[in-house]
Amino acid sequence: MMATASPFSLASQHIDEFKKILGEKYVFIDEDSLYNYSHDETEDFHFLPDVVLKPRTAKRSALFLKFAISIRSLLHRVVRVQV
Repeated sequence: MMATASPFSLASQHIDEFKKILGEKYVFIDEDSLYNYSHDETEDFHFLPDVVLKPRTAKRSALFLKFAISIRSLLHRVVRVQV
């Protein structure tokens, strides 16, 4: 099934900030990663996230959430955060 892209997109400065907070190797924007996180196994729907984040510590997760809350609309756009 084709994945549907989000009608919104994150600005490049948001992605850069994620990389500063989490570390570059924990922020994924490549097509394969986005597709892998675009669905679950319950239904045949695919919605591409703008980014996949994999914070490795509670502190990094908290820093990300603090940043996301500072730009409230971001919480609605980031689809996948794996802890």
